[in-house]
Amino acid sequence: MGLRSAAHICQRVTNAVAFMFRQMGFDIVNYLDDFAGVESVDRADKAYIELKRLLDSCGLEESFHKSVSPSTRMEFLGIICDTSKLLLQIPDDKLKDIQEILHFWTNKRSAKLRDIQSLVGKLNFMASCVRPGRVFMSRLLNWLRSAYDQTGYIVVPSYVQKDIFWWVNFLPHYNGISMMMLEEWSKPDEVFSSDACLSGCGGWFSGKFFHQVFPEFIIDSNLHINCLELLSIIVCLKLWAQCFRGKKIRIMCDNITSVTVINTGKSRDTFLQCCLRNFCYIAAIYEFEIRAVHLAGTENRLPDYLSRWHTSDKFAALFYNAVSGSLQVLVRKNICLNFRITGKYVGIV
Repeated sequence: MGLRSAAHICQRVTNAVAFMFRQMGFDIVNYLDDFAGVESVDRADKAYIELKRLLDSCGLEESFHKSVSPSTRMEFLGIICDTSKLLLQIPDDKLKDIQEILHFWTNKRSAKLRDIQSLVGKLNFMASCVRPGRVFMSRLLNWLRSAYDQTGYIVVPSYVQKDIFWWVNFLPHYNGISMMMLEEWSKPDEVFSSDACLSGCGGWFSGKFFHQVFPEFIIDSNLHINCLELLSIIVCLKLWAQCFRGKKIRIMCDNITSVTVINTGKSRDTFLQCCLRNFCYIAAIYEFEIRAVHLAGTENRLPDYLSRWHTSDKFAALFYNAVSGSLQVLVRKNICLNFRITGKYVGIV
C-alpha cells in the first residue's frame, strides 16, 4: 500500500466483497484487507468455504498463512477474541509496547507529529478493549488534527498530559484481558440513583443506601451543584462498583449536566473533568459500562431524602416510610470523610 489512495481502494474492494457475502446470508466484518466472520456452529464451516469461493471468483488472492478456520479463539486486528470464555485479549507484546510508549510520554512537554500519531494509534487500539478509555480519544484526535497545521515540536496541552496520566495509572492494574459486553442495558428499577444538595449527598442501590454530610473543605470550596452531583455518583461507584463488574448499568440522576458529562465524556469544567477521569478509572478497573438517564427531581425521591438527611429529622422519616420492608444495608455514615481532591482525580480513598 505505497500509494496514498491504496488504503481507500482496498477498503472499497473489501466492502464490495463483504456486501456480496452478506447477500448470501452470512455475517462478516471487514477492515482494509482483513475479514472476520461470525456464525453458529452448524453454519461456520459452510460460511468459511463460501468466503473462500467468493474471493476466488472475484480474482482476489487469499493469504493462507493468515487464514484461520472456524474456531472459538481468533486474533483479528491485533486483538484475540475468545467466544467460549467471552474475552477480548491484547497480546502481551503489544501491551508491553504500549506501556513503553506511555512511559516515554510521561514527562514530555512537546513532541513531533510522528510521535503524536504513534501515541494516538496505540491508545485507540487499547481503547477497543478498554471501553472507558474511549472517553479520552476524541480529545487526543482533536489535538492530532490541530497538529497537522504546526511544524517542528508541538506543545503538549495540560489536558492531554492528564489523559495520558490516566492511562499510566490504569495500565499497571490491567492484565490485557477484558470481558465481552453481552448483557442488555438494565432497567431503571435495577440501577442505582444518587443526589446531592449543597451540604451533603446520598445514594440508593437495591436496598443499600448511604447518606453523608460533605466535609468542610468541600463546602468551603463553594462548588457548583453540578460538581456535587457528579461527586456523589463517584461515591456510589466507590461503594458498589464490585456489584457492577462486567455489567451494563444505568444511573438515574436529576442533574442534566451530570447526565450529559457521563454520556458524552466531555466537559469544559476542570472539576468535572477530574470527576470524569476518576469515573472512567473505576469503570475500567471493574469492567462495567454506564449510561446515565435524567430523572425529574420529583421522581428522584429516595436519594433526595438521603442527601438532605442531616438537615431535618423529617427526611429520615420520609425515607423509612418510602422504603419500608426493602432495606438491606446502611453503609457507614462517615464514608465521605475520606474525600480527596487533586489535579487529576477526585473521589474517596
